[in-house]
Amino acid sequence: MLRSAFGCRACLSVFAVLGLVLGLIAEPASASRFIPVDSIQVNGPGLIVTVVDEEAVLKGARVWIESAEGALLTAGATGPDGNFTSALSPEVLAKGVSVTAYAPGFAPVTFLENISNRVRIELPRILPATYPIISGQLTGFDDEDGIGRAQVGIVAKALGIADLGQLDSSAFVSPINDTIPVYGSREIPSNIILPDQWFMLGIIPVHVNKPSYRLPVLPGSSDRYLALSGNVAAAQVLRALRDNVSEQMLDFLNVTRVGISEPVKVGLTDNRTRAMTVVNVEANERLTGHLDFKGSGYQNGKDIKHLVGALWEPFPGTFVPTDVKFTDGQGVRLKTIPAKQTRVLDLVVTADGYKFRGQWLDPEKGSIPKSTLSADFVFEGLDKPWSLSTTDTFHLMVAHVQNAFETSLGAQRADDKWVVVSPFRARIKLPGNAFNDLRSTLGKVNVVSVDLLQTRSGGYPFVQGEDAARDLSVMEKVIKEIK
Repeated sequence: MLRSAFGCRACLSVFAVLGLVLGLIAEPASASRFIPVDSIQVNGPGLIVTVVDEEAVLKGARVWIESAEGALLTAGATGPDGNFTSALSPEVLAKGVSVTAYAPGFAPVTFLENISNRVRIELPRILPATYPIISGQLTGFDDEDGIGRAQVGIVAKALGIADLGQLDSSAFVSPINDTIPVYGSREIPSNIILPDQWFMLGIIPVHVNKPSYRLPVLPGSSDRYLALSGNVAAAQVLRALRDNVSEQMLDFLNVTRVGISEPVKVGLTDNRTRAMTVVNVEANERLTGHLDFKGSGYQNGKDIKHLVGALWEPFPGTFVPTDVKFTDGQGVRLKTIPAKQTRVLDLVVTADGYKFRGQWLDPEKGSIPKSTLSADFVFEGLDKPWSLSTTDTFHLMVAHVQNAFETSLGAQRADDKWVVVSPFRARIKLPGNAFNDLRSTLGKVNVVSVDLLQTRSGGYPFVQGEDAARDLSVMEKVIKEIK
């Protein structure tokens, strides 16, 4: 069962909803690409399918090629070069075929309605249920001269485009705790930092000192980690610690600095029993700039939350949030880093977290659009067509068949069991021959989600997955629980 979007520990806060939509959890569903397909047209006969993982070609991967009507055209396995070659005629290929690839230890990926003669598919690895831990120091806090203010920081995984497709209600907060000596002994999420400081509770001086963070991460990942530092009213910090809801101090965090680490490579075989990887992060960028956006005046209603966030882009496709604010038709001012690359994301999410829409805004225009949710789909079974509906225009869609569960650390995780890439259509269906052959390998399945993607270049019929992800302008996601 998926968690309710606002059933998290920091209910209805900006940090809770930001974590929900951007998926900052250290345990994403997979390390694979957001759009795991590339297709091009070249001179030459037949269709060549190349199957890879995130690092190398896959020898012996199974491949199925089926017609739009569901007839099996050919099937086989990839060679040492990761290629499977079929002698399809240009006439057959022009009608569109489905291409499915699978290898043990990976989830299958299907590309529907392919008409190109060169296809590259990256399979998402089925990850072990182990959680390597990184730890380190966060530096870069502004001196707090204001009376009654406490220094607070947090370290989490930096955002990539693929994180728009991850959903978790408690995603910004580490699922494991550390203990600090305040009011006796109190637990605090392990990725929150309270540097060495004193502040007053009435006439009583209180000392806190938690200079380090710990964070469970994904085996096989190679990610950067973001740092946010700022201040919170000391009374709010002490109240959160006293009431054993220490993550709620983030609801009141006034972020003044941000930073980002170097890439951190974690091996697939690393686990919690091994020595922690030390990653020190400095929040060295001050938020002294701002962007103003005019409101649309449109209100979505009490069951839908509308946010606008400023994201620093220190490297192409890598993002650090500098400010996020709720809007209900009003204008907002967002803090930024002067003279740094900043993108602005408009987010609309339902109260149960099962639908959301994100789109990039133009800072030059400085206005917040009327954002609504229109997509939905009807799911009756993995072996039956799915019917999709929307009032918007989308070019591509990525569907995920998943097993969602709570991990041993108490966080949410969703493992891909099948991924489907397709041009947007009102009806889609898993290819019948591949599904029948792989049905017994799927295991437990309890969630189906569909990402509808609008790209500036259209993105079909020839899909370049990485380019399409960077070219993304609008994404709407719908999640369904299945029995």
